[in-house]
Amino acid sequence: MSILKFSFNNPPLDNIAFLLAKKPELHFDYDEIQFEAHQRAFTIAKVTQIDLLSDIQKSLENAFVEGQSYNEWVKELKPTLQKAGWLGKNVEVINPKTNEKKMIEVGATRLKKIFYTNARTTYAQSEARAGYKLPLSEYIRYVAILDNRTRAEHRALHGKIAHKDDKFWKRNYPPNGWNCRCSVEFISKDEMKEQGWVEMSEAEKQLNFAQKDWDYDTRNLEKDDSDLQLIIESKLRKHARNK
Repeated sequence: MSILKFSFNNPPLDNIAFLLAKKPELHFDYDEIQFEAHQRAFTIAKVTQIDLLSDIQKSLENAFVEGQSYNEWVKELKPTLQKAGWLGKNVEVINPKTNEKKMIEVGATRLKKIFYTNARTTYAQSEARAGYKLPLSEYIRYVAILDNRTRAEHRALHGKIAHKDDKFWKRNYPPNGWNCRCSVEFISKDEMKEQGWVEMSEAEKQLNFAQKDWDYDTRNLEKDDSDLQLIIESKLRKHARNK
């Protein structure tokens, strides 16, 4: 069978190439840049120090290469955040455009969002690029995690199938929302027949389930493979001793 799945805990190196390729950019609010711009820029809302932003990006690179858990990543990053004054319940940040001061909390909720958003988007992009190269897998099947944390619209998408070139995936390919844990399977026409699966109706294909901040094509299929390979070779040399 040619169903393609990816391990969240043991990613291939090219999964993180998308993160490595991003340029750190300061943006006070997440929606200052939208849609495809998030594929080229690494930004974290309310981080106003470029050195801190770069340090966080490097920490994520290390975590993904070394297969660190969220807890391991936080433990190593905390001294950097404390030194920069960007940790705790009352962190003062200043909007560089308006000079307005704001108090925010930098704790587990914010840090988990940073870690898992970057992990899931980089893995999803690698998954998509590999899946589209499979010669016999013409269709994509949406797979949701069916537990009590799954939002209703994602539960409704579970098992939905459309051709991999259908425009439905330009807006609904996961992750398509904050904390989205969904994934996909690349399947062939024969596998669909064996499982008794059918393609979505044309009416269903017109629906858009993506949240506002995720209403764009998250697959990043246009990125040149040669560029990614150069990034892998150059930026991962520092991890050469990591077995």
